[in-house]
Amino acid sequence: TGLFSANKIPAIGRLHTRKKSPDSKIHRLTPFLFYPQYNGSMERAQREIKKALARHVKTPNAFLAIQSEMDIHELNHRPRSDLGNQTPCSVFRSGENFARSYTLRKRKEVYESIREKTLAFAEAEGYDTNRAWRRGVRTWLQEHRFITVTKG
Repeated sequence: TGLFSANKIPAIGRLHTRKKSPDSKIHRLTPFLFYPQYNGSMERAQREIKKALARHVKTPNAFLAIQSEMDIHELNHRPRSDLGNQTPCSVFRSGENFARSYTLRKRKEVYESIREKTLAFAEAEGYDTNRAWRRGVRTWLQEHRFITVTKG
């Protein structure tokens, strides 16, 4: 399957689990439609990938996959101002040990906490399930200082 094959495009707004190794999992939250807090950075990333691929229009198909991987590698090793001038790769690597500290028990506790927040938002604010879940996740991430939300 190719780099952009249909089976690798995640459903918008769902929590996906991809196995990294038999004993660990990586959780990735995909961006939501009409949720501008996430869409801007995703659009920039897609634009960068498209520009990189456009440089290889005349590259033979046999080499395109290799060249694409090299381009993605280069993008992941370019310092980003929104990451404090660190590279995405170094930020990801620095979080691996931290992620291991989240045992199955701890992950269940986090899930239950977010679930409770979700139910509270759905009941108190009248939010639909997806909106309440997003708000619950965002609130938990803010409370535990994983993210900060700024306006502007």
